[in-house]
Amino acid sequence: MSKQTEPCSVALDQHGYLLPGEHWSPAVARELAAQDGLLLTEQHWKVISALRNFHAQHSRVLNNRALVALLRDSGVLVGNVADQLKQLFNPVSPVSQIARVAGLPKSRSCFEYRSF
Repeated sequence: MSKQTEPCSVALDQHGYLLPGEHWSPAVARELAAQDGLLLTEQHWKVISALRNFHAQHSRVLNNRALVALLRDSGVLVGNVADQLKQLFNPVSPVSQIARVAGLPKSRSCFEYRSF
C-alpha cells in the first residue's frame, strides 16, 4: 500500500489527516483511501462508520485494542477482529489508517511505521 502523490481536494496535515475545519464526506474518504491503494468495500465502510460514531459520541479516537473490542462487541466484525482489521487496513496500525480515511484526528496511541 504505497502512498500516491496525487493532490487531495481537501487540506491535509503533514501526516495526511484532515486539517481542522475541512469537511469529511464519503467522497473524501474514497480519495484518501485511494492514496493508500485501498478500494473501500462494505466491510471498510462498516468499520469507518463505527469509529466515526464512537468519535461523535465520545470525542476521541480509540487505540487498536479498544477498536477491536468495539467492533467485536457491536457485531460489526466477527471472528478474529484484529486479523480482519489488518487485512482490511494497514497491518502495522489499522486504527491510524481508519482514522485518516474517516476524517478523524490521529489517535494518541497511533504510530507511523517508518523504516530506518
